[in-house]
Amino acid sequence: RFRPLGLDGRKKLQDYFVDRKVARQRRDAVPLVVDESDRIVWVAGHSIDARFRVTDPTQAVLILRLRQV
Repeated sequence: RFRPLGLDGRKKLQDYFVDRKVARQRRDAVPLVVDESDRIVWVAGHSIDARFRVTDPTQAVLILRLRQV
C-alpha cells in the first residue's frame, strides 16, 4: 500500500493501477522506488507517496529521473 500524492488515504498498488488504467501486462514493468523499510516512495512515471513529498522543512532531496531506453 502507499499514499499517492493528491489522494486521501492509502491505496493498494493494484487498485492504484486499475484506477490509472494501467494495463495488467504493463504493471510488472513499472519501476518502484522503495526505502530501506520497503515503503513505496515513487511509482516511477506515475506518483510519489505523499509521505515523501518535498516540503519547506525538507533538508535533503534526491533527484531521480525515469528514462526509457
